[in-house]
Amino acid sequence: MELVFIGFGEAAFHMAKGLKGEGAISLGAFDAFKDDAKAGPLIVQRAQQAQVTLFDTIEEACREARFVVCLTSASSALALAERILPLLKDGQHYIDMNSAAPTVKQAIERLPRAAG
Repeated sequence: MELVFIGFGEAAFHMAKGLKGEGAISLGAFDAFKDDAKAGPLIVQRAQQAQVTLFDTIEEACREARFVVCLTSASSALALAERILPLLKDGQHYIDMNSAAPTVKQAIERLPRAAG
């Protein structure tokens, strides 16, 4: 899996469609609301439309991804980075695209990472 989105809302969906339109790239996503009665059907429908593999857990989603792109809410940016960064190994890249405040971005930058 080349790129995995954490959060598969409006922005991730449109980015996935654009990336798929540019060529063969393997895309995946994890969204905490995938099984939600209200939001889940739209997430699943959009994943199918954009040819994105939906994962059941963050751990599963991050396991083989080259790039992990976090596109959730600003309020969850730091907590998700704290959860995801320890899962990543050498050669994987974490990209935070949340609209969090600069202080949150700086806190994410200070989080420990695996060597490499």
